[in-house]
Amino acid sequence: MSGVPILGEIFEADADLVAYAASIIGGALGLGGTLPAIVLGTISAVDLKTLSAGPRRRVAERVQVTVMANNYAEMKDGIRLVRAAGAGRLGDFAGATEVSVQLDGTGPDFITDDPTIWCGSQDFIVSYNEA
Repeated sequence: MSGVPILGEIFEADADLVAYAASIIGGALGLGGTLPAIVLGTISAVDLKTLSAGPRRRVAERVQVTVMANNYAEMKDGIRLVRAAGAGRLGDFAGATEVSVQLDGTGPDFITDDPTIWCGSQDFIVSYNEA
């Protein structure tokens, strides 16, 4: 299990975000991809200490969501939509139980090798139970 498919499922259920993005991808955007795109990747994951017995494992994962767009304004619109779609979500998603999604840091804005692609990022902390 990973926070990437959890956020992917949450984002794909958000009509405004789906209307904005040409693609929502777990992993790197290949050359020739259509913009705007939303790319998700794990930054780090930590097993949390729990008092419950059994096979379940509680994980807190930092997931970076990168918005790749045609211009700065479009990129900032994407960050706003990503934040709205993911912030404060609770429930069961993508096979994980007791999911909690919290906003973490926003930024940085950065430049790729292609100067026509504007990128910005939003981090989330995705906590979940894994059997």
